[in-house]
Amino acid sequence: MSYRTDTVVSYVLPSSTSLGSVIDLGHGWEKVSLELPSLTTATDIFLQVCATSNGTFTRLTENPGVNYKVYSKTMTSGGTLTAQYDLQKPWDEVWFDKPTFNTNTAVYMQGAIGSGLTFQRLAYPNLTTGTMQTLDWVIQSGTSARMVQAPNSFRYVKLEFGSGVTDVQLSCNLYCVDKTSPRPRDFQIASGYSGRIVPVPAPYQYMKIELATAHTSALTFNVICRG
Repeated sequence: MSYRTDTVVSYVLPSSTSLGSVIDLGHGWEKVSLELPSLTTATDIFLQVCATSNGTFTRLTENPGVNYKVYSKTMTSGGTLTAQYDLQKPWDEVWFDKPTFNTNTAVYMQGAIGSGLTFQRLAYPNLTTGTMQTLDWVIQSGTSARMVQAPNSFRYVKLEFGSGVTDVQLSCNLYCVDKTSPRPRDFQIASGYSGRIVPVPAPYQYMKIELATAHTSALTFNVICRG
């Protein structure tokens, strides 16, 4: 097989397969991107890499390079529950910027273990009683214009308002912070992304495509190599 300065390597991931076979790019490249097909079923996508074709493949990791990120959702008049926040990972700290708004209402946080699954209010154990009880994480009504520390153990969260907001449009921001140096993490293309070209952080000659959930039909991925 011959390779040019710019090369596209196509790979077909069979249906009902969560981990593909080895993709040989011929050699290492300066830049590598992955063109995603359209997925009828949303799933997270990972890459596994190895220095040799018959070695042990492990997930490709990246250094995020930042330890601070803001996630925002907009609530319209009458709403009591924001859309799902995808924080991408658990953070050392999560802070809610509770703005000044017209409705005097309490605010709760809900969490779920997966995207689109059942969300429940987040609570803390109350250790001051003889039997185990819980206390909801809640910002009481009347509190506004405050930065409030929130639970940080869930990737997927929602904000719940005790009564419908009356503001025409209300921005709800979550500020996520890692207090330590950024740690390497799995290179991951979050579910919901398809039909896009995504840069791959580190070029390897040998890679495999991994899906968190196997797709019901075959998928064609194009690996775009430059350099």
